[in-house]
Amino acid sequence: MKYKIKEFLLRTIKTMIFPACILLLFGLLTKGQIFTGRMIMIILRQSVFPALIIMAMLPNLTLGMMDFSIGAVVTMSAITGGILMNTTGWGLPGLVLFSLLTAVILTTLTGLLNNVLRVPTLVLSLGLMLVYEALPSLIFRSTSGVAIIKVKYAALAQPPLVFIVFAIAFILFYIIINKTTYGNNIKALGGNEELARRAGLDVDKIKQIGFTISGIFAGAAAAIYMSNNGQVSPNAAFGSITTIMDAFLGLFLGMFLSNFCNISIGIVIAVVTMTAMTNGLVALGFDSTWRDIIKSVVLFILLAFSGNQPYFVRWRANLKRAEEANLAAEKAKTV
Repeated sequence: MKYKIKEFLLRTIKTMIFPACILLLFGLLTKGQIFTGRMIMIILRQSVFPALIIMAMLPNLTLGMMDFSIGAVVTMSAITGGILMNTTGWGLPGLVLFSLLTAVILTTLTGLLNNVLRVPTLVLSLGLMLVYEALPSLIFRSTSGVAIIKVKYAALAQPPLVFIVFAIAFILFYIIINKTTYGNNIKALGGNEELARRAGLDVDKIKQIGFTISGIFAGAAAAIYMSNNGQVSPNAAFGSITTIMDAFLGLFLGMFLSNFCNISIGIVIAVVTMTAMTNGLVALGFDSTWRDIIKSVVLFILLAFSGNQPYFVRWRANLKRAEEANLAAEKAKTV
């Protein structure tokens, strides 16, 4: 029992040390501005959208598939949800419903093409990004693909509704990843796909399910995106990639933190940390260019540390063996 408590506390400390350092640093630099009640609420609210994007991308990334079309899926789903909501008069339930349906259809199509064409997911997703970016203008010609909703529907992106959406998505994500056969299968495939095939797993089916599931979280993100912006226009020339850029830092930090905690918890801590850092940089007066540079440097340091972690582990193990050898030598001398 004591060992379990000690292990839990050690893992908690390892999980929180980097986020705590970032929060403490920017808390000191901003003289406590990011710790005011209003700022904390803003940080939590702004963390919901990138967290949903990460939930959409992470399962496929675990299988080694980076889907860059997710940003275009979110944009297309937000536009479709907004326009059909206005057409049907269904309000916020219509926005959520149509966004979810559109996103699931698009990601399912991505998964199907991925299995049929057998081209690298990176190449396929970049091509589909251009297609999905062009779809709103082709389908909704009367509005030129632009969706505009009334101000009252911004409530979905504001407390408490935005936190309710996140809570539902988080519970669903946690169950899928940790309590289902699919969750166990992607862990097996992520570890060794060839070995998983020999064990009898249907790899294509698992990948297809992964793309379809990603659409659920992308659809939720699209509804929040439409509600928060009020007006969404079609992107062009890979412009939709900016929709998911803020999620990348949280994505890789969350994967790093998953070494010490459950990945579901890790991505929440990671996104809140990165959002706090962004708001801290804004409070310090850094423009968008410098914010991107600083966040990129932080990401580089994090990835470098994560990639070289086995060397640190081996170094510590060698030090421990050296200490044990020295102790043994000293005992032998005394005897």
